[in-house]
Amino acid sequence: MVYDTSQPSRIILDFLGVWHIYTKSILLSLVLAIAFPLTIVYFRWRQVIKNDYLLLSWLILIMGIIQFALFAEAGPRYTDANFEWGYNIALATVFLFSVVEFFLWRREVKISNCISNGLQVAKYLLFLHTISGIVYFLRILAGKSYF
Repeated sequence: MVYDTSQPSRIILDFLGVWHIYTKSILLSLVLAIAFPLTIVYFRWRQVIKNDYLLLSWLILIMGIIQFALFAEAGPRYTDANFEWGYNIALATVFLFSVVEFFLWRREVKISNCISNGLQVAKYLLFLHTISGIVYFLRILAGKSYF
């Protein structure tokens, strides 16, 4: 119904076209968005490869990134970024399971009474993500744009 012949809308291949509308540096934006989960993967890769939930959520995130990077809707919905939905949902799932892994890591460190620099980095990044999320949410509540 959305893509019938009377409408100018259709699905097109458009490498990073829509994504470029919303950021000047796609790579930097992507790294900043997944900084905390990447830290978990970097410092706890042995535990991550044993965690089916985290692995599956990372695979879905990769597919969401590919989908958002490749596809767009031509016509009036081009700037709506409707192919970003998979990326957004997968990012939330990766964060959920990364936070679970973070607290498991934290509990292990407390039990062993050792100092983990990686845990400190992850804690700092999680704090920054949380603060930026709160600021973003307050801006939306205030009726401002997310730009």
